[in-house]
Amino acid sequence: MDVSGTEQLSLCIRYVDIPDLKAPVLREDFVGFIPINDQSSENLSNVILQRCDELNLDMTKCVGQGYDGAANMAGHLSGVQTRIRENYPKARYIHCASHRLNLTLSNVMSVPAIRNCLGVVSQVVNLFRNHSNANKNFQETIQEHAPDSKKKRLLRLCGTRFIERHDSIIVFLELFECIVMALEEIAQRTWTISSTASTLHSASQKSEFLVSSVVCEKLFSLTLPLSIFLQNKSSDLVSAMKYANEVLSSLRQMRETANDTFTEIFQVASKFSANLFDTELQAPRVTSRQKSSANLQTTSNEEYFRVTTLIPCIDTLIQNLTDRFIKNEDIL
Repeated sequence: MDVSGTEQLSLCIRYVDIPDLKAPVLREDFVGFIPINDQSSENLSNVILQRCDELNLDMTKCVGQGYDGAANMAGHLSGVQTRIRENYPKARYIHCASHRLNLTLSNVMSVPAIRNCLGVVSQVVNLFRNHSNANKNFQETIQEHAPDSKKKRLLRLCGTRFIERHDSIIVFLELFECIVMALEEIAQRTWTISSTASTLHSASQKSEFLVSSVVCEKLFSLTLPLSIFLQNKSSDLVSAMKYANEVLSSLRQMRETANDTFTEIFQVASKFSANLFDTELQAPRVTSRQKSSANLQTTSNEEYFRVTTLIPCIDTLIQNLTDRFIKNEDIL
């Protein structure tokens, strides 16, 4: 949807060009935006075919079509892809790989600790980016305590493109010490945002938040190369499956060595807790009546956070990568 409130259909054409009988070149051209008033699959398919006809494209040579997973686009009964295949059966539908990865990563939010962590990060980023006084205080803190840092500004956590959150988490952790000091100082002021800063300062001290933020950085670093590759116009389905399998292998290896992997994560989070808050990481107290799956009896703080954060995240990623990528290898 554009700034005027009109829905726009983005259309791209991907093809192989052989200029002057030279080596073939894979090209991906943006055709343009097409205003859409009717979002039904029938109208969308007609609009796409009409535009292709205007470009004098021979649709009998079309061997693929790619969209997101929305029902009106991907529906196997009456979606756009089905309607187009009725006339051009060679146009095999492929769910956009970048969108599949985005859905895979977004499902990590099903782990409560990760969902809460990213919620706090988002609120902190918004506080410093939306309020001039807070941003000024933050910049002064960076200048005083981290003058050599190349990062001077927090990055927003994109609400729809989960795959872009990796850089946000990296910058957040790099500037975390300055963030904590700025929040503490703002909380002591009499500004309208002081109460919010106080709440976020308290939230940033929690062991669950510290551990979860490091877990996010660790896991997102595995999927980042795949994300970058999928956004390259020269990428193809075979290579995408190969990269997905490599990420899956890394995740499975991490799952097998979860104890060692989490020990490293726990040590990083422990340093944050000790250096910034002069405390040790502590698991929440367990009640006598179990009402939550995260309310577990464990022998140590490290074990508690391992089984409530890292392991559920890895299992979720493995399951979703398998369902959304590996199970589609039959297309090849």
